[in-house]
Amino acid sequence: MTFARTLMMTLVSFLAITAAQTVQAGSYQHIDELALQLQEQARELYSEFKLHYRHVSDYRHLRSDGASLSRMASHIHSVAHRRGDIHHLESDMAKADRLFHHLEELVGRIEHNTLHPVGGHTHGDLHHVHSLMRSMESTLHHLKADVESLAHTRHSYHRHGRRYYGRLGVGYHWRRGGVHLRGNGVGIHIGF
Repeated sequence: MTFARTLMMTLVSFLAITAAQTVQAGSYQHIDELALQLQEQARELYSEFKLHYRHVSDYRHLRSDGASLSRMASHIHSVAHRRGDIHHLESDMAKADRLFHHLEELVGRIEHNTLHPVGGHTHGDLHHVHSLMRSMESTLHHLKADVESLAHTRHSYHRHGRRYYGRLGVGYHWRRGGVHLRGNGVGIHIGF
């Protein structure tokens, strides 16, 4: 009976670890793809600011904040690509969201000011800039929602002074004639 229990515990541990890693990898892969898309959009937006807004009075402010958003998006992608701490990503996403909405307001104010001679002037059709910003906002909010969702489904526990995170809350206990596994509302009985 001892050999059977040892074998069962080994099997249970292997299945729990494999299931947790598979779910985590799938979630982080999607987040990594969105983070890459956000990074590319932020770089493109930064270039568009130079092309269209270089003769406006708030140009330096716009370029500085555009560069900050581009750096933030690059950092978010780096953390997501490494499958870094989800709570770190959650904090960074909140900062990026605030900065993006500040840029939206700044662009609106700049375009309003170009109606007056002291506000400067823009170059070319700004439709692409607005389209890019709408697309970027959609990506940003999708990524933020996915990061928040993953952060809230991760459980943490302490063991030997360290904090561990796991996506699945898998537990087990011995019953007469086998092992009962439970996790995420599902229970399995393996008997022998």
